[in-house]
Amino acid sequence: MTRNLTSLKTLTLEGNQLTRNFLDDAAVSPSAFAALESVGELRLDGNRLRSVPRDLPTSVQVLGVSNNLIEEVTKETLSASLESLDLSHNHLALIPAGLPRSLQNLSILHNALSHIPAFSFRHLRPGLRSLRLSHNALGDAGVSHVAFVGTYRSLTELHLDHNGLTAVPRIVRQFKKLQDLRLDGNHIRTVKKWALCPPRNAGSSLSSLRLENNLLENNLRLPAGAFSCLPDPRGLVLLPQRSRAEGDILRRLKMKAEGGEEGGRGGAGVEEKEEEEEEEEIRKGKTSRRR
Repeated sequence: MTRNLTSLKTLTLEGNQLTRNFLDDAAVSPSAFAALESVGELRLDGNRLRSVPRDLPTSVQVLGVSNNLIEEVTKETLSASLESLDLSHNHLALIPAGLPRSLQNLSILHNALSHIPAFSFRHLRPGLRSLRLSHNALGDAGVSHVAFVGTYRSLTELHLDHNGLTAVPRIVRQFKKLQDLRLDGNHIRTVKKWALCPPRNAGSSLSSLRLENNLLENNLRLPAGAFSCLPDPRGLVLLPQRSRAEGDILRRLKMKAEGGEEGGRGGAGVEEKEEEEEEEEIRKGKTSRRR
């Protein structure tokens, strides 16, 4: 079937009934893709795959396997030259381990991620540029700073909207090239001073920030200068907001559905203490400069 397709650049098999073992079916040879030496984009979205098929062309740079039934991704199934991977609308509970070193764009929207393992992206070169993790189950503890090591100088787009965050993640302050940040649809109640625009990062590149549909009832209570690093105020979206009562109900329903109990306040306390210490250091630095 593929003998005369050696020059094919894009192959789309979306919206079929391909299953996990479709390459083992008698009607499809296990070497079905072997002759596709030049294919750079492969779309297998909208099928019934439970894993990424093996023996895919090594030339694939863009792979789409969204809207399947995938529960796990092994590094052996991903091309070493892969630059863009879409795993949205599957059943993943973890970020795949051993992502290809060349990967620059990763989308895992609408899955079941609850945390990002430490150093998941440290080995990527030149580094991840776009990370979309919208509509998952990420809480404050699930987005620690060690999870994003290796992306601080490369990431330009980060989508963490529609998760379970109650505060702006501290890691946001570390990114040097971040332009597009989505935190809408979480349970964020306030934006602390310097959470987004710390004085140490005066050269922020942030141009688009979405915080709507959180629990920021009274925007006048936000610290002065909280969004000072945005060059254009039109890049900031704050409205509408949900009421705190609605947010509490949604959070409790979600916790009940997950079989958990309300907790996690200890980590929040540590984070608040660290932020207070950092603010104190900055104040001392300003005082010494005046002297």
